[in-house]
Amino acid sequence: MAGALTVGVAAAIMSVMEQTMLLDSLVHFLGEVLAMGGPVVGIVLMCLVVTISDVFVSSANGKVVTLIPIMVPLSDILGIRRQAIVLAYCYGDGFTNWFSPTAGVIVASLGAAQVEWSQWIKFSWIMYLAYTVVSCILCAIAQIIGLGPF
Repeated sequence: MAGALTVGVAAAIMSVMEQTMLLDSLVHFLGEVLAMGGPVVGIVLMCLVVTISDVFVSSANGKVVTLIPIMVPLSDILGIRRQAIVLAYCYGDGFTNWFSPTAGVIVASLGAAQVEWSQWIKFSWIMYLAYTVVSCILCAIAQIIGLGPF
C-alpha cells in the first residue's frame, strides 16, 4: 500500500509539473547551468541528486517517476549517454537504501536488531561516503568511454 501511495503521489506531482510547464522550465534552467560543466560533471551531479533525493522519496518507483522525466531530457541537452543516466540512477538509489532514515527496510532491520539509527550512522558513514565517491567515479567513466549504444 505504501509503495502504491508513493508512486501515486509522485505521478501526481509530475502531472502538475507537466501541466504547468514547470518541468520544461526546470529542464531548460538546469541544462543552461550544467552545460558550463560538461557531460562528465553533469552525470556526477545527477548521481548525487539521486542520492540526495533518497531522503525525500525512499521508494525506487517513486523516484523513477519523479526524476527520470527530468534526467532524460537533461541528458539529451548535455550530451550524456542514457545508459550512464541509468547507471547514475541505480548507484544513487541502490547505495542509499541501506543508509537513509526514510528507507523502510533499514529502519525495520535496525529496529529488529535493536540498533539506534544514530549508532548505525556512526558505524557506516565512512563506507557510505566511499560508495558515493566510487559510484560518481564509475558514472564519469561510463560517460567518458561512451557506455552503451545510445
